[in-house]
Amino acid sequence: MMSLACTGEKDGARPGGVDTSTHETADSADTAGAPDDTGGDTDTEPEPAPEPGRYALSDGLHVPLPYIRVRQLPPSATLEVILEGAADAVALAVTTEGAFAIDGDLSPLAPDERRSLTLRYVGATDAPGWSTGGAVVSVGDVDYALTATAVVGDRGLPEVVDWALDDFGLRAVAPLPSAPFADVGGDASVLLYAPDGLTDRADRQHVTHLHGFNAVLEDIAALHALTTQHALSGRDALLVVPQGPYDAASSDFGQLDAAGGHYALLRDAVSLLYRDGWVEHPGLGDGAITAHSGGYLSASYLLLNGDLPIRAVHLFDALYAQEWVFEDYALSGAVLRSSYTDGGGTDAENEALRDALRRGGLTVGEGFEIDELAAVDASIGFADSTHMACVTDERHYARWLAASGLSRHPLAPPELLSAAATGAGRARVAWWADEGAAPEGWRVWGSEDGGSWEALAEVAGDVTSTEVPARPWLQVTAVSGGEDGAPSDAYGATGADWLVVDGFDRVLGGSWPWFTHDFAASVGAASGEGFSTASNEAVITGAVSLEDYAGVIWLLGDESEADRTFDRWEQWAIEDYLDAGGRLIVSGSEVGYGGDRGWLEETLGAAYLADDAGTTSAGGYTFGVTYEEDWPDVLTGDVILWEYAPSTPGGGAAVGRDRQVIVVGFPLETLHPDDRAPALQELTGWLK
Repeated sequence: MMSLACTGEKDGARPGGVDTSTHETADSADTAGAPDDTGGDTDTEPEPAPEPGRYALSDGLHVPLPYIRVRQLPPSATLEVILEGAADAVALAVTTEGAFAIDGDLSPLAPDERRSLTLRYVGATDAPGWSTGGAVVSVGDVDYALTATAVVGDRGLPEVVDWALDDFGLRAVAPLPSAPFADVGGDASVLLYAPDGLTDRADRQHVTHLHGFNAVLEDIAALHALTTQHALSGRDALLVVPQGPYDAASSDFGQLDAAGGHYALLRDAVSLLYRDGWVEHPGLGDGAITAHSGGYLSASYLLLNGDLPIRAVHLFDALYAQEWVFEDYALSGAVLRSSYTDGGGTDAENEALRDALRRGGLTVGEGFEIDELAAVDASIGFADSTHMACVTDERHYARWLAASGLSRHPLAPPELLSAAATGAGRARVAWWADEGAAPEGWRVWGSEDGGSWEALAEVAGDVTSTEVPARPWLQVTAVSGGEDGAPSDAYGATGADWLVVDGFDRVLGGSWPWFTHDFAASVGAASGEGFSTASNEAVITGAVSLEDYAGVIWLLGDESEADRTFDRWEQWAIEDYLDAGGRLIVSGSEVGYGGDRGWLEETLGAAYLADDAGTTSAGGYTFGVTYEEDWPDVLTGDVILWEYAPSTPGGGAAVGRDRQVIVVGFPLETLHPDDRAPALQELTGWLK
């Protein structure tokens, strides 16, 4: 029996940081479309190549050759071959594909012989770019396939990049020679962000964001929470945000707008990731372009230049001109979203584009709910927001990206829609049908206590609901490569006495910083009665009907103005439910401050008095424990059920009306664990 034995690890192995379980083999190599950019250094003396790595040859091996800069000597790596278990010498042969060669002694291998071969890059090194290819090493009648990559970086790329890892991904701001105004000495800063779970693949997906007027990169990235929203979208894509005109009222993005500019920017970004060891597979696949305000003009140029395939374009109050470009783009079958606001100045252009697309035969929606985004060809509508806040309000940036058609990344938590008791100890769990490529499967987990979990079911990736044993805690994970990604929110289903509505969508700027939570399950379990759960989106879309339940507990957390405590669809659903005799408990620290106060008082019987009670004690219970609660609303109404302590004159923490509605001015899920059950049962008992 003969084999190619492993001879040890590669020298200088690259650090981890990406999911390498789904590597794809690239079979083409070039720098097509790359401008002949050799950077600012004009010497012609070749620099020495880095020391080669050493690899034990095995079937399916991938060899990322050492990174070089333009005009350095081509890189190489050493392949170690050992013939084991053979009585006689066997033939050794190689074939290569792409800009790669294998050198060395190809005479027959003797038994137990160790042989070193050299894999070399033989392509061009006079311009930035990358190459992918491969080889087959044949030992007797056994073939061993390997893939290889080589990256030639622009000489203007920074020597050191300060990469930072946080809970959601990898981030850096680096000066790139392909930045819009780097060629004229302007600010060359480019924000690079790779979300946790980004797949290392040759057809890497990407998102390029173009800011509006008077922007400074770091400030606008923070204001619009670009990296957080990108991670929240769950897209398997690299985010690249260049500094455009620095703090200027201009739509000119310099060399980015020229032919080849977009490719050069993304090429440099991926080259840095490769050089610093975060990826081993350079390459670019489908992408998306997002633009706010004056960024529309550059977005139109990137489409016209056609450097890269673009699946989706998102315009946030940005359609000031160039309508014909975006019309042609949408009519080609690609995804287009565009919003306008009061005072933004883009309403006429958006309405005209919407009419033109409808005349062209497209179904154009005017809202941005998840079900509508998935059901229409394009979305052009009014955003009830300000010009600057339309990117973040209601998490539009993240929501639109999630529905852009770009694939989800393997670690992304699924978005639960509902967990509903069906009787006989069973429950049906449903989750959102992702617009990108589905994972290989989904796994549903259950728990009796929220701490110890068991797998209840596994279904195929194209399935979006399944029936499982009823449990007070239920979660879903995506399964890729046999591994589970991050879990969804925790919902629960034990009966149909109460429906707990998870209306807490706030992630940006609130007290709870994580993308998922277990609040619906913990509150439902504390009620002491049978309960089911649903997201507010499931209620809005009609997937779950409030009328199927005698009581509803609606959780708003610390949602405020940007997240719409109750939008008009939710208001209508609640009005119909109460008219039919339903019982309702609403809790949230901004329910009065950030909501429609007239509707709150008229429909729910709660009047807003003040934004901050200045305490975390109410009705004998302690709150603000699960997460900080620093702005509990002070309310009044027909009956004050709980007062804050020390008391707030004229107002309370929980008010009731007609033993049908209770509004609580702080999030119930923040109650101390010992207080949660007695507090919930006191409230539900008052409604009976």
